[in-house]
Amino acid sequence: MGLLVDTGEIQQDVAHRAARLHRFDERRYQQLRKTWLPLPAVRSHRGFHG
Repeated sequence: MGLLVDTGEIQQDVAHRAARLHRFDERRYQQLRKTWLPLPAVRSHRGFHG
């Protein structure tokens, strides 16, 4: 979908493997939002025991 754009930066000063950093593309989101079809409401399964 192209909503996340790689910044070309890498996380610094962490004890684990450094992650590549991304940013959210608000313009792309707004473009896609115009073409998305509304989805029916989805019922939550929280508390379902059967």
